[in-house]
Formats: sequence, C-alpha cells, structure tokens
Amino acid sequence: MPAGIAGGPVKLVGTNGTDIDLTNSSWSYKSGLAGEQRQIHLAKAGYKWRSHNSSIPVNRPFTWYKTTFAAPAGEEAVVVDLLGLNKGAAWVNGNSLGRYWPSYTAAEMDGCHVCDYRGKFKAEGDGIRCLTGCGEPSQWFYHVPRAFLRAGEPNTLVLFEEAGGDPTRATFHTVAVGPVCVVGAEVGDDVTLSCGGHGRVVTSVDVASFGVTRGSCGGYEGGCESKAALKAFTAACVGKESCTLKHTGAFAGAGCESGVLTVQATCS
Repeated sequence: MPAGIAGGPVKLVGTNGTDIDLTNSSWSYKSGLAGEQRQIHLAKAGYKWRSHNSSIPVNRPFTWYKTTFAAPAGEEAVVVDLLGLNKGAAWVNGNSLGRYWPSYTAAEMDGCHVCDYRGKFKAEGDGIRCLTGCGEPSQWFYHVPRAFLRAGEPNTLVLFEEAGGDPTRATFHTVAVGPVCVVGAEVGDDVTLSCGGHGRVVTSVDVASFGVTRGSCGGYEGGCESKAALKAFTAACVGKESCTLKHTGAFAGAGCESGVLTVQATCS
C-alpha cells in the first residue's frame, strides 16, 4: 500500500509563478505537533505568547490558546466546559486533560427526546423506543483533577484548537451527584454551584453558614447561619443549572467570627 500522498500530480505553486513538481518525490510523514514536542504547554522560559486583550481570534484552525483562571473553591469535582470549542487537546498547569471533540454530535432522528415503550417488544428495533441526546455532543465537560490545581494562585489552561472554535466560551464548574456543596470559600472568592447539566437544576439552597460546620456534603449543620447569604444564593440559583456569586463581607451574619463560607444546595 502506498504511504502518504498517492495518485498525483502534486505541485508546489510559488507566488512568482514557479511550479515545483513533487509527483515522483519520496514522501514521509511526522506524527504529533511541533508545539507539543517543544512542550509549549508547560511553563518554560523562552516561549512568547501573543496577547489579545481586546479581541481573541476565534474560529481559526490550528491555533494555540493560553489563559489563566482561579481554582474553584470547595472540594467538589472540577470540570471545564468546552462546548464552544471544536476539536483539539487541552492542558491544565501542564497536565494533559486529553483530547476534546464537542462538535461531534449525535444525529437528529424522528421521535428523539421521547420515550415510549408501548406496544409489542421487538429485539431488533426496540432501541428506538427511547432516544435522547440527539443533536448533542456525547461529552462537553472534561474532568480537571483537583491535584492539577493550585489554590490561591493563577492556574493555566492551554488549548490547541484544530478545527476552529471560540475559546472565550470555556468555563470551569464544580459538579456533584445529589447535593452540591462549596466549603471554605473566603471573602472575595467566586462561589459556583453547579448541578452538572443534563437538565438538573438547583431546587433549594439548604445551608449558608460561616465558621465550623459538622458533617459532610448533604448533611452539614452547625456554624453561624447567614440569612443574607441564604437569601442571595436562593434568589440567584434556584431553577438554574449553575450559578456564581462573589463572596462579600455583607454575607456575614451578626456575631459570625469567621469569614469562611459553606453553602449546600439540592439538585434534581
């Protein structure tokens, strides 16, 4: 079997009208990316990134992007939402998150999003009785282990976009199954509650307290209750898949000595 480009003719056409015929030349290929082999996703001296403070190039294939972000407060699992991207690879603080491809979506089919098991069972075609996720990517949340993150200092996200996408839509969330909790948020932190998508929304905010709390997520109690924080998170989060509020000193209740905030909510 021929390797590389076969069938020809193959020519390089110069801007001055000069053509170079490569049809009968030997061909070889090199796997991987030069940027990856040079490890530009690591914080090494000597690599210069072009700053785009006002306008970031979007929908441009074969482009490297780099940005910084703060690690989400709490102990819940962290994910990065790459739904705005097309296809490529991602790194956080030099650690590979693997490849992403949220632009690859399931086909749209008649009767999708509806489950109906009425009628006689047919082994060869019964899979179409409950079709969901049509027109949606199989994955757009990508897990970021907390061991990759640095609390209290900037973290780095590097993307290599192969087909062209919008990196400004990349966002970080915390996700949980069942109760959602944020523990240890300091004044000035952005506090994010997320139900992880897939139609799950915050149905209630159950705890908003300062200081030491007892128990674990889903069963927190104690601490210094904050009516102001409870009211603010209830107004901002109930009915939504995710929400973010900045922890301000105004949340602290009278007599609360600690500014460390714990928030617990229920998703369904």
